[in-house]
Amino acid sequence: MTLMNLLSTWWPASAEVLMTLSGIEFTIGGLALIGIMAPLALLSRKPMGRLAIRIARKRGLDDERLLAFIGDLTGVIVVLVMMGAALDLGQVITFRQFTDAIFRLLNFSLFQIANTPISLTTIATVAVVMVVASWLSRAIQSAVRKTTVLRLGDKVNSATLKAIERLIHYLVLMLGLGVGLQTAGVNLSALFAAGAVFAVGIGFAMQNIAQNFVSGVIVLAEQVIRPGDILEVDGHVVRVEEMGIRSTVVRTLNEEFLILPNSHLAQNTVKNFSLKKGTLRIRVTVGVAYESDMKQVEAVLLAAAETIGDQADSPSPRVLLDAFGDSSVNYEVSIWIKTPWDLRTRASELRQAIWWHFKAADITISFPQLDVHLGAPTGEALRLIKPEQ
Repeated sequence: MTLMNLLSTWWPASAEVLMTLSGIEFTIGGLALIGIMAPLALLSRKPMGRLAIRIARKRGLDDERLLAFIGDLTGVIVVLVMMGAALDLGQVITFRQFTDAIFRLLNFSLFQIANTPISLTTIATVAVVMVVASWLSRAIQSAVRKTTVLRLGDKVNSATLKAIERLIHYLVLMLGLGVGLQTAGVNLSALFAAGAVFAVGIGFAMQNIAQNFVSGVIVLAEQVIRPGDILEVDGHVVRVEEMGIRSTVVRTLNEEFLILPNSHLAQNTVKNFSLKKGTLRIRVTVGVAYESDMKQVEAVLLAAAETIGDQADSPSPRVLLDAFGDSSVNYEVSIWIKTPWDLRTRASELRQAIWWHFKAADITISFPQLDVHLGAPTGEALRLIKPEQ
């Protein structure tokens, strides 16, 4: 199969253009003009793109991704226009014939969606609309941020504001995708009808993804968990760093970053210490000898607990007799701190305070001991045993 036959099968528009060009008589002057204009077109692509970006910035556009897209698009248009002009001036083909050939290539149907042909023009249209939607999303987020800060001032909650901005971003992108497909001529009603059947088929395979997506929308909408909150998840204290539509990034006390599926936060019991300015209880257990003065021990433990900083106004430090152990009397010392993220630091400070207060009060921290009591017959038998000679 020849190249022309292959192109006729897979891309008839390109084969038609090549057949048109194959019948053209190239003159020496035309070839020379094309040889001059082609490098100039390529060299002028970047300068013209930068010029378009500079003009767009002067008009108030500051989105870097949109500016880069405008620069690239301007460069491609400049190259095509200069090459078309070179072919026209060189009397190879007219500029109109050149543009018609380009449009035939761009409008050729690559595949179909909901009985709508999809071409390069369709894809480019959707891409342009999505870029504009992204820029519009940033503009709306900026407007919401400025308006909220202007009205609330220092009272604004940055975590709540960030969650609202994320919801706006996803909503605008979804609307932009719908507008882009509709602008490109895709029948959304037919697409949704066909997609409903398709969704049922892939729904079972994407249960977790869909579940996390819906859970993410619920968590962001309810605002019970926000970036910066201190949570207790599965017995671990973590700080929320970023919240996405599918997962949430948290940081542990060991400075490890974990990615939690949003369904885990929406369906399981999660303790949020930051929701109502909650406090965290720190418990430290210590054992003293049975010979110790219990009233003195309680007073010393309470004094040690009161030296720890960052404590909540209430409840106050508490000392409880926890258990009578085999080798010690065990006490539990509890304090409530206002910053749950300092859990390990405050617990360490409390243990050190107990140690030094016990040292000053001459109270012994008990350790496991085993006393063996021997009866009279056993003791008498041991005394009669003589070492071997």
